[in-house]
Amino acid sequence: MYTYILSNEMKYMSGSRSMGVYVASHYSVELLTPISYQRQLSQLVSGARSVEAFDLFDRKHENTPQKEKQVLRRKLLEDVCFSCLFRMRTKQAVEYLIQYESVNLNEDITQQDQDFDIGFDAREVLYYFPDLRIGNYIPKKQPPSDVKGTGSIQEIYGQILSKKSGTDKEKSLELYDTLLQTKSMLRPWLELRRTLLRNEKLLNHNDRYDLQLISVETALLILFIQDIDVSGIEGKLEQLLKSDPCMCDFKLAQKILFQAYTMQSGSGTDMRFFLTLLYKSRNMVVACMDLLMTFYKEENEPANKGSSVTKNKTRIIQEAVDLLANTENEGFLWKYSKWVMEIDPLTGIEIFTKTKLLLQIDHVIKFIKTSVSDRVEMKADMAVQKYLEHMIHEVRSNLIEPQHYTLLSLKYIDLICQLQAKEKNNMLYNDLMSQSTVTSAASTRSRRRSSYTAVGSEEGMLGELRTKLVMHLSEQGNQSHDTILERLESTDLYYEKILIFQKLSRHQDAIRVFLHDLNNNKGAENYVLQQELNKTNSRRSRSLIVEDKDAQEQDTILDRIYLHKSNRGDLLLLLIKTCFENYSSMDFGVDIMNRYARELDPLKVLEIAPSHINTKALYSFITQSVRFAVSNRNNAKISCHLAESEHRMTADVMNNARRRKSVIQKETKCPVCNKSIGNSVVCVYPDQTAVHFSCHNSNININPVTGRNFLREPVNFQNKK
Repeated sequence: MYTYILSNEMKYMSGSRSMGVYVASHYSVELLTPISYQRQLSQLVSGARSVEAFDLFDRKHENTPQKEKQVLRRKLLEDVCFSCLFRMRTKQAVEYLIQYESVNLNEDITQQDQDFDIGFDAREVLYYFPDLRIGNYIPKKQPPSDVKGTGSIQEIYGQILSKKSGTDKEKSLELYDTLLQTKSMLRPWLELRRTLLRNEKLLNHNDRYDLQLISVETALLILFIQDIDVSGIEGKLEQLLKSDPCMCDFKLAQKILFQAYTMQSGSGTDMRFFLTLLYKSRNMVVACMDLLMTFYKEENEPANKGSSVTKNKTRIIQEAVDLLANTENEGFLWKYSKWVMEIDPLTGIEIFTKTKLLLQIDHVIKFIKTSVSDRVEMKADMAVQKYLEHMIHEVRSNLIEPQHYTLLSLKYIDLICQLQAKEKNNMLYNDLMSQSTVTSAASTRSRRRSSYTAVGSEEGMLGELRTKLVMHLSEQGNQSHDTILERLESTDLYYEKILIFQKLSRHQDAIRVFLHDLNNNKGAENYVLQQELNKTNSRRSRSLIVEDKDAQEQDTILDRIYLHKSNRGDLLLLLIKTCFENYSSMDFGVDIMNRYARELDPLKVLEIAPSHINTKALYSFITQSVRFAVSNRNNAKISCHLAESEHRMTADVMNNARRRKSVIQKETKCPVCNKSIGNSVVCVYPDQTAVHFSCHNSNININPVTGRNFLREPVNFQNKK
């Protein structure tokens, strides 16, 4: 120890106040040996003098390696944040806590070993907040020795505030506000710690963090509920309860949520749904379903009215649907689905479209019919329609049978008829209200006629269903068309009838619908032309020939396809015959006769013409038919003479070919096996190549010596002598 006496008798202290190097008396200053760095840092930390502590740390470790310095700084952050917390400097304490977690989150934890330590236990902080802590954890961090209260942060802060001036009421209010602010500021730090604890590697390999995670998530649950009206907190609470797995203490969380539910008044958040999330997190599906049913019963009470009630009901049903759709227990699904289907069949059908269970289609359809009340039969049909659409167009399961395709068509028809009946009732009501029956009837006929001319042009669901029905009938061929047609007979779905008649090749019935029901003459004509075009395209699609087919075989196939006699005349005769069935369409039948006279057989036309038809109406057709008949007769004679001439020329060529000689001697050798032919049976090709019969190619049209294909490269016999 060094002592220096001042020359004057003045009180004086020299040196840095933070270093505490000198001790001064009235007459002298004693120079002491400098205290250690650890002691200086400890004094600064215990006094919550964080700025000076970090300044001293940075000067001390200016040249320390970065990795080592980061570890030391992390330890200093831990000490400083607890010191600030115990000294009622909560804002600084939380800032240092967040810095501490940020250091952890910046580490690449996935590359650390299983012994990686995330730092101090979060329960060290939560212990001093009795309403946030669970279990019997004993903290390692203790308040300073000058603070007497150690049970909770409330006692510590109460002791600090007791030393301040002011009334007891003011101190109590300040203590209350400080505690609320402290808890609110702790929430971001707890969220960071939870993110770190839920790291996949820590959850899978370090069970020692489970208790800490339970405490953190339970504390967050309590804080979220306390601040539930703050923007964004509701979503965080939902995310917490949906986490897999949710590590909150179940009994405490259930108690808190029930208290919040019973005590909520005027809050925009319905705490009931958070209870269901809690049950889902523990796979308590039966308890969750019973809770949802209780909630719906409460909402259904007569005293509850308004849009919020409807919204709550919708959400309850949707929660039940999601719960049932994700279950793997088939018995649980069937038991509670009935309750959902009775309330809302259209939403409840999502249970069966989203479930991963393999259910029998017929069983589901029967269940829908028995569950839905007769008062809402239309909703039952719509539910079956949605289910079959899902199974046919999305799942495409092997369980789908032809009757299911047929059933979907029948459901479309039933729904369309029900919607049309509703529209007619609305029109009749409007007619009565306006007292203009004649005008309304004309308007009704106009509307119905417009619906006939454009399938699917109707507004709303009616147009959508008709479009789906037409597409389903066009694309799905494996259904009972007779059953569908029987259902269509009593309806005015004429275009759908035409489509079925086309599938059954009942073309005359389709033409009758165009002419007599729709009064669409042009449509009937286009139908006939389109049917012939479809058949022509079908024949052309069958003209794809394998490349290795012989030319003769190709010619045979092409002749069979392209020389096929057109039957458009037969379809036109059907059209004319149907036109003559009704006087209103007779003129159109005559017009068809005149325009397509070249393709019609005049005798067949005269056979189907009615006896009372005006002879003048047939004059143009007969004139054209005679002209075409004479022209066809002359063309036939010319073609016949040309064919005879070609036949004679071909016969002469064949005779010349037969008169050719091929001389084979005993010494003549077979070019294939190079052996003497002798008296063996020979095979002579058109180019006069002679080989043993046993040496000829399997394809007699190909020369085994030269490989020449005589069908593709025939011999010109006219140049042979």
